[in-house]
Amino acid sequence: MQKATVAATGLDRLDDGALVARARNRDGAAVQLIMQRHNRRLFRAARGVLNDDAGGAYESTHHLI
Repeated sequence: MQKATVAATGLDRLDDGALVARARNRDGAAVQLIMQRHNRRLFRAARGVLNDDAGGAYESTHHLI
């Protein structure tokens, strides 16, 4: 989802807890915004577990969403 679309929905004003609640109800835009907000942290977590394969795994996750 593009940033302008997220801003137009008002999701960008929600805190992470509210976004998680929406994501649990299969709101794809909420999931995307969570990933955008925590991009670096998610990548570091993947790198810590997967070492050299983190980049590929992280990109694959983005394509699934």
